[in-house]
Amino acid sequence: MNSRINAQGQQDLLVGQAPAAVSLRYADGSFEGHGGLPDIDVSSLLLMANSFVEEERQHIAQEMHDELGQILFALGLHLSLLQKRVGTQLPDVVNEVEIMKTLIVRAIGSVHHVSSQLRPPELAGGLVPAIASLCQEFTDFSHVVCRLHAPDVAVEMDDLRTLMVYRIVQESLSNITRYAKASGVDIRFGRCGNVLCVKVCDNGCGFDPEQPRSRKKTIGLFGMHERAAVLGGRVNVRSQVGQGTVVELELPLCAALKTPLQ
Repeated sequence: MNSRINAQGQQDLLVGQAPAAVSLRYADGSFEGHGGLPDIDVSSLLLMANSFVEEERQHIAQEMHDELGQILFALGLHLSLLQKRVGTQLPDVVNEVEIMKTLIVRAIGSVHHVSSQLRPPELAGGLVPAIASLCQEFTDFSHVVCRLHAPDVAVEMDDLRTLMVYRIVQESLSNITRYAKASGVDIRFGRCGNVLCVKVCDNGCGFDPEQPRSRKKTIGLFGMHERAAVLGGRVNVRSQVGQGTVVELELPLCAALKTPLQ
């Protein structure tokens, strides 16, 4: 673990270095860890953080759908009533109302799109059908053919693992859209014992893994690695210039945490 001494004589962790365990610091500057409460494993903290984030996403998505969606719908109804009352007496007003109704329809569509991104409703039907829907959405948006190969793969996971797999595939497709210049994508599901294997392969321009990449391009890959790691899995990215890219996820279908969450 790399560290340094700050101006107050305290030891700080350098950015990018994760300790094996974390002690609790109180407002008065004192610590409690080895002599009091047990140290908390970092993987457990990351898992808790991911769980909280996804729960908050679900809450925001529900609020957007129920509250904002209903408000926009009601506003559209009131504009329709106004349009009928004005009739042909004020054609300019009628035209403006029609423009506003069009914008409301677009806003409702945006609300539904954002809420579905926050918490994909397709996951209620299972992981593989949700990925199939994601493939179709990707093809419709990018005009790049996306093929899903999931022959007789029975996938039974808890909600968090299911969502993590979905997010990693989603991020992979997002990177392909932005950088790969691909004409075809294949997503393959497989299972080896207790391990789920998912490959996202594209035939795009690829890249040299040894060459430095911008922060914008690496943060997505880092996020995929972190999502998999907190659940005991791993992500391997293979690429070569002109030969496309393969993102391979291996995830235990059930794995015990190093430190039980309370």
